Amino acid sequence: MRCLKAFGERIAARDPDRQTAEIHIRVALMNRFNALATAEVVRVASHQRGKGKSHLTPD
Repeated sequence: MRCLKAFGERIAARDPDRQTAEIHIRVALMNRFNALATAEVVRVASHQRGKGKSHLTPD
């Protein structure tokens, strides 16, 4: 909700078609900002203890 307020609390357009376009633009921008802020988790290596099979790797 905080992100939406950063774009302005009210819709500037008066025409319903333009209001729809304005909302679509706001949602697209918020989705893009969210995608940029999302961390990408990558497993680098599995760690093995002792002589048995690792608990991190599937059987």
